[in-house]
Amino acid sequence: MTHRKKNETSETELDFVSRTCDPCKFENTESTAQGFCRTCREYLCEKCEKFHKKFQATRSHKIVHGILMPKPVQAHMKSCEFHRNNPVEYYCKDHNDVICAECKELKHKICMGVVSLAFFQSTETGKDKFDHVTKKLEKTIDDFKNVLELRKLDKEDLDKQKDTCQKRIWELRADFNTYLDNLEKELHEELNEIHAEETKINKEHELICEKSVEILEGSLETVSGVVKTEDPVAAFATYTKANKKVNEYRRVLKDVKRDARTVEIKLVPAKELAECMQKMICLGNIQTLIVPKTYHLKLKELRKENMRVVETLVHSVRMPGDDEKHDCEVTGSTFLQDGSLVVCDKHNYKVKLLDRLFICKHSIKLDGAPWDVAEVNTKWIVTTLPFAKKLVFLQADVDAGLLKGRSIQTDRMCWGIAVTATDIIVSCHDNPGNGKIHILDKRGHAKNVLGAKAEEASYIFDLPSYLAVSADGEKLFIADGDLKRTVTCMSKKNGEIIYDYSVSPFGYSKTTNISEYQNPWSFKIIVDEEDHVFANLGDKDMIQVITDKGLKDKTLLRNTEKLFGPHTMSYRETDACLVIGLWDQVQSFRFKEIEIKT
Repeated sequence: MTHRKKNETSETELDFVSRTCDPCKFENTESTAQGFCRTCREYLCEKCEKFHKKFQATRSHKIVHGILMPKPVQAHMKSCEFHRNNPVEYYCKDHNDVICAECKELKHKICMGVVSLAFFQSTETGKDKFDHVTKKLEKTIDDFKNVLELRKLDKEDLDKQKDTCQKRIWELRADFNTYLDNLEKELHEELNEIHAEETKINKEHELICEKSVEILEGSLETVSGVVKTEDPVAAFATYTKANKKVNEYRRVLKDVKRDARTVEIKLVPAKELAECMQKMICLGNIQTLIVPKTYHLKLKELRKENMRVVETLVHSVRMPGDDEKHDCEVTGSTFLQDGSLVVCDKHNYKVKLLDRLFICKHSIKLDGAPWDVAEVNTKWIVTTLPFAKKLVFLQADVDAGLLKGRSIQTDRMCWGIAVTATDIIVSCHDNPGNGKIHILDKRGHAKNVLGAKAEEASYIFDLPSYLAVSADGEKLFIADGDLKRTVTCMSKKNGEIIYDYSVSPFGYSKTTNISEYQNPWSFKIIVDEEDHVFANLGDKDMIQVITDKGLKDKTLLRNTEKLFGPHTMSYRETDACLVIGLWDQVQSFRFKEIEIKT
């Protein structure tokens, strides 16, 4: 076997470390391995192999040499993904991941399926498993290559659209300039006309004054000459003529003064133009329409056999001001009509607003932990605060944010909520027990209460934490998430139970040598237009579909990995997007109808 220096790699082996003796490395020395113990899963040098065969505890272990020795794994595969200096020591069954001791304490402290990797020391990973994961990797690589080609085509389309928009901007500016040039020309013509008229009047007055001055100066000279002659007849005649001329030109002067005026020429912008200029802050708006790669699908269409998930993404709902020591807890959600998403973060006492791309834009902190939320109309949403015993109305706009409105105090803890054209429907229970459905009008006044009567010994509902309403508003669907684990369909009018469906077992489970303990969580339900219920269980049967007759139909996302604590679920028809809340994240699943080849 060829000796290789530590950390030396080749192109064919990438960053594979050399085969060195594991017991020697424990003592901070390095020796070339000559064999491999398949029981201990360790490389052994010649000296350590002799000791291995010498002791009774390891004497029977099978040691292989040469080409039978397995290739060493990549160094980073034995180190933690998040803590590079820590080795992986545990396997979390809940998240299907190998973790270090620090991850176990920080992120997986409440996971029930964390076991030591020592349990896998004697376990061989079969070739069939590697073949399976190899095929999955190859398939994923091909999918990425296909998406890459599509994105390149999208980039070309994007460049073309940019060029088209720029051309339209220049055309708009040219049209605007032409229009302004015409208006400017009209103003110049009007200005020149006024100036010419006033100049003409002014010139006439100048000529009159100049002529009058010339005549009067001649008369003054004549009078001065006659005075020197001392001729009384000539003096009288000259005086008479001069006096007459003075009076005559005084009248002319009076007329000139009367007609003379000071002209002030200024531009007064048109009122409409001034208002338009004040309002016009831009030549136009660049609108972006996000066109998903899937088609508009109604919720009922997800039940088709040829429906597949074509994209799944995870989006964080953390925002500044959230508790850094603990996760968020997304318990409620609803899509608004503009495609934005509202979620309830129970842990941080916040309602958060995400845009169409699931980017957190706004949040508002309430005086209680919000549980569920529903859309009232295009402007308002309503959320439940069970421990504060109130409903809170919020104004929601992805641009303006979230504004708090009025509150309705309830006499019991309110949990799930749904809204019809005329009513607000709320599920109440005592966490757990004594579950009932309260029907209120839009002003918060009680109209009806559905559930067991006070004198009855048993309750219809134990933990009715979520509910939904049919498209016609006549049927209610209640998810009871305690030990019953049922979906109940009842008439809104009289509370008559139409069916009571028991869902599959789900929740956190721990198997012992005595029994299996279940700790089920509350589960969200949504209803399509044909009264089929989609129940978010978050286990091996991820989303159960229940028919309008109360029978099990099909299961969505069956092959999805088990998700930890998925309370809520919402669906957006415009791009066939289903979202599920996962503590401090929401996971989106985008569906598409595919062609099944026969």
